[in-house]
Amino acid sequence: MGKQKNLVIVRSVLQQALSVTAAATKYSVSRQWVYALSVEYCSNKL
Repeated sequence: MGKQKNLVIVRSVLQQALSVTAAATKYSVSRQWVYALSVEYCSNKL
């Protein structure tokens, strides 16, 4: 479930234009975690 949740969080920010703060609140994680996931996701996609 962890990887799926992380992917949902990243996609909500990058593809659905949800703000980092809104995603963090919605998924009960820190803003820093959302930023870290986004960086990792973008690094792996390039």
